[in-house]
Amino acid sequence: MSESIYSHKESLEEKILRDFHFHAPEINEEVHGQLPNITPKARIFIQSNFEKDNSFFRFGVSGGGCSGFNYLMQEDTELAEDDVMFCDSPKAIIDSVSLKYLYGSVIDLSDKGFGKSLIVENPGAKQSCGCGTSFSFDLDGMETFNWILKESKLPWLKLDITFPYIKMLEEVKAIKSLFVKHRAEDQISGYSHKGWSSLCLHGISPIHTNHYTSYGYKSNKEVPYTWTEIVKKCPYTYNFFKNKYPCNDYYRVRFMLLEPGGYIAPHNDMNEHKLSPVNLAINHPKNCIMKMAHHGTVPFEDGTAFILDVGNVHAYYNKSNEDRYHIIIHGNYKSNEQWKELIENSYEKNGH
Repeated sequence: MSESIYSHKESLEEKILRDFHFHAPEINEEVHGQLPNITPKARIFIQSNFEKDNSFFRFGVSGGGCSGFNYLMQEDTELAEDDVMFCDSPKAIIDSVSLKYLYGSVIDLSDKGFGKSLIVENPGAKQSCGCGTSFSFDLDGMETFNWILKESKLPWLKLDITFPYIKMLEEVKAIKSLFVKHRAEDQISGYSHKGWSSLCLHGISPIHTNHYTSYGYKSNKEVPYTWTEIVKKCPYTYNFFKNKYPCNDYYRVRFMLLEPGGYIAPHNDMNEHKLSPVNLAINHPKNCIMKMAHHGTVPFEDGTAFILDVGNVHAYYNKSNEDRYHIIIHGNYKSNEQWKELIENSYEKNGH
């Protein structure tokens, strides 16, 4: 089974490469002088190490680094709608969000230390590290909280939160027989999910676990969300969400189960990129893997919580002999100061 899912994923990536067309928009003359520049010796280095058939060099910003933010410099094959090309030899791309913080930057080649490496001179940086690969900047009035969730480009963020996962595991194991097959209608990339089921703690009913559009609703405001009768069987879990978790209003709160040998087909849940929703790993067997395209394995462990960018293609595979239980939380956090503090503290602790 492991060979079939991973070979299928490889063929999907091959299709992406096969269908790839380099069509980034050209830059008009008015903004061309503000775009990042690449020195001649850095161009030669990029062409030799990053630019290959059907690929290009991506320059941008991501969370992390010894000064707070990393310069993203890597080979890529997928274009986003807001990508612009700032150099045609080598083919170099930057997204519109990163561009705001990298106007006038110069990518250069350093041969100091061990080997050659790309460094960045950024006139807009408030502070840069000595290695030239990370920096900090003033957010010009934009909240750190919003930047982390929507513009940091983080594929996931580990949340600095604890929950009674041992008691939750006892509760959810006792109601395993109530779970229903999740998204049974899906046929993603030619095959369906296997061994994946769910149960709603908060929603329309315990077994209405799909997105509200599946039931004819047009927005969350129309949906008659409520705590289902399942909470009576899960007092520790219910108490956590009612009294300790920082959320204004819950939408769907679901137990999710992936059985031994089960898998969730590669898919993405939204077309935009932002950190949402929250995933609590009640237990996470050693050989259960969540892969996120271009980002690797999400480092789940028992009792860990992550907020994920499910705009990225992702997949699960449970190669263990244990059930894997987790909770997915969708809700309204608007203007919630505890939530804002949780995100900012988690980024400070785990986002680098």
